[in-house]
Amino acid sequence: MISIIVPVYNTAQYLRECIDSVIHQTFTDWELVIVDDGSTDRSPTICDEYAAADARIKVIHIENSGQANARNIGIDASQGEYITFLDSDDKLSPLYLEIMMEIEMKAGGDNIVCVNFSHNDKKLCRRHNRFAITYYNPDEAITRSLYQKSLEPNVWARLCPRRIFDKVRFRKGLYYEDLEIFYRLIEECGTTVAETRLPLYYYRSNPASFINTWSDRRLDVLRVTAELVERYGTAAARSRRLSANYNMYLLAIKNKRPEVAAACMEVIKKYRWESITDPHVRLSNKIASLISLCGLLPAMGRLNSR
Repeated sequence: MISIIVPVYNTAQYLRECIDSVIHQTFTDWELVIVDDGSTDRSPTICDEYAAADARIKVIHIENSGQANARNIGIDASQGEYITFLDSDDKLSPLYLEIMMEIEMKAGGDNIVCVNFSHNDKKLCRRHNRFAITYYNPDEAITRSLYQKSLEPNVWARLCPRRIFDKVRFRKGLYYEDLEIFYRLIEECGTTVAETRLPLYYYRSNPASFINTWSDRRLDVLRVTAELVERYGTAAARSRRLSANYNMYLLAIKNKRPEVAAACMEVIKKYRWESITDPHVRLSNKIASLISLCGLLPAMGRLNSR
């Protein structure tokens, strides 16, 4: 059985579409564990309606404590041999579970399976045609993801053996918890990471979501990527930290946070030459490094004078 864990916080307008996409899966041996994280809209009522109509759906209501804790509570309440996560404003292709289990069996079982996502729900795969699968050992998978080649560090659009979560959990109170836990999941799994670029997960660009709004909680990405450098000490990890600092630099300028921009610039200066000369670094990072080297980034001086 596969446990699908859905943390919910005030997403009533998308929630029925999300849950319906689980109910319509062609693979039917699943349970849906919904953790209502203290929602104040109609989300709790919608969750309870679905749970009353389908015995495979379990709802847990908790006080608001953040997505990381809600996911941990969902793991504790789940019973499946495999676990996957779904955000409550997203939805799945009907083939999502079927194809992931097919890939898992082809890989020999007890592996992590990664599928692709789309920002356009009309592009989701709905026919079971032939598709390519790429296999990585743990070191290859971690390096490739840190270089941002593929294998985005998400827990949604991923299938993991339950045993991994006996030792690995989300860090409560941390934002960018996906980025922090993804590499630990691969390490703990210790076997194959199987990837297909088949789009089976619809990622909705929700303007109200955390990633589309500014808050100081966004700064957690700087802490997480610094920890990745400390953990791995590789050029790939430094490239990932550079990318995070460049993105936060631009956001800090836009949101008038010169002290954040200044701290990010110090990291950019530290890593930019390595980024330019490393053949594995993606082009956008090289361009950002060259721009900073030429002094063409938005200036903090203009920001400080306002």
